[in-house]
Amino acid sequence: MTKKLPHFPAVVLNPPFVRFEDWMRTEPSISEINDYLRSCASDGLDAKTDYFAPIILHLYRLLAADGRVGSIFPNAWLGADWAVAFRRILQKFFSIEMVLTSGAGRWFQNADVVTNLVVLKRRKQVNRVSRDETTTFGVTTRPLSAWEEEEPGVIADALTIAAQSGNGAICVNRVSAGELAHFDSLGLCWSAHFTNLNWFKPVERFLTLASTYFEVSRGERRGWDDLFFPPEGAPIESQYLQPVLMSAASSPGLIATADGRAFCCSCSLDELRKLGHSGALAWIGKFQHAKNRTGQPLPQVLARGGLQWYEMRSDTTADLAVSLNPDKRLCFMRLTPRAFVNQRLIRLTARSSTVDLDLAHAMLCSVMGCFYLEALGFGRGLGVLDLNASKLARQMRMLDPKHVPTHSRKSILSAFDRLLKRKVLSLEEELQQSDRMAFECAVFECFGLLDVLPRVQESVLALHRIRCAACQQKANGKKS
Repeated sequence: MTKKLPHFPAVVLNPPFVRFEDWMRTEPSISEINDYLRSCASDGLDAKTDYFAPIILHLYRLLAADGRVGSIFPNAWLGADWAVAFRRILQKFFSIEMVLTSGAGRWFQNADVVTNLVVLKRRKQVNRVSRDETTTFGVTTRPLSAWEEEEPGVIADALTIAAQSGNGAICVNRVSAGELAHFDSLGLCWSAHFTNLNWFKPVERFLTLASTYFEVSRGERRGWDDLFFPPEGAPIESQYLQPVLMSAASSPGLIATADGRAFCCSCSLDELRKLGHSGALAWIGKFQHAKNRTGQPLPQVLARGGLQWYEMRSDTTADLAVSLNPDKRLCFMRLTPRAFVNQRLIRLTARSSTVDLDLAHAMLCSVMGCFYLEALGFGRGLGVLDLNASKLARQMRMLDPKHVPTHSRKSILSAFDRLLKRKVLSLEEELQQSDRMAFECAVFECFGLLDVLPRVQESVLALHRIRCAACQQKANGKKS
């Protein structure tokens, strides 16, 4: 016997969180859901979308008019590349009423995934999005285990009563759909809206893309580190060895020194024989008949158009670098001289010799640069920031050095020089240092934004604390 279910007035769920590699190619219902999305909204999910996303979108067909969904979402939906399309489609089918996160550690201690609670309301008509409708972003201030009996009600009141901006249990920020779209165009992840960005407008006109001055790309990942990053003492001719920064951890300050060597050889084997460079020949020969972990010959899997299979491009050295997954230190490191950087880093290479590297480095290291790093990424389970080189290339913005007059340049670099001579501290500690604040004041005063500086600091610290809380709570849990 079969029975048709009625449309539901509400659905509450905690869906499975499965990465795209484990389901996208084998799940037959996905093509049907994508066909439905294309027919109704002229849109489709990214091929790397997490498993929960089509489940949420499918609920539109199961809900009654004005029906609601209350669901746990993984934190990645706020900032991963696949999430851009998902959020866009989600807004076409639902009004996103609330997004709730914890500012006091993760809710689920037995899982590595950082999560949000999201409340959606079914639209009467797909694609009818009003720019004035608002989404409420909330950050709870106490661990779930410490909530009192009345706490959920207090939190619910703060989220649902428009006049409230929060209370002792929760901080609230309301953002219109029009504002969300505008900040999307500036590259900010939705995690940025857990803090109030009403200070952003006067700053915006002074910002420029970092890619205006730099080529931004991930560090070298030719596919076989044992070949391309030989150990100290490997008997290779010096002209084929170039400095490389392998890890941000080896550079405690804003000036980074290479901590390894990269094998960089564009000569053919015949040319090496004619030159009598037996060290390079022997090094290449060590890998010539080796295979990767799936049994494929290295010369085959490492082949690149226009390059020897054992060659690393010499034009991918970096002037600046930032960690792909920074933790409590947020900074861009200057490499002097230029060097290769490992794949765990993102490189910035000046587009021309006319780039004022000293001033550009200072602008990127300002609290505005730190804010953009936090706002372009999202927190992973261990509390580290998940950054993406292609996203930084497209969306990383900085205070534009072209707006800095000569006299201000001198005062900014004088203040920045003090920071160059010491270790970089955690962001919390940095913004308490007198030399750091003297630098920030010099930067923001130059742009006529000194009154905005405290609010930028407040925002970046709020985002930083939310991200780091998940890691701190997990560490405390292990100790106990």
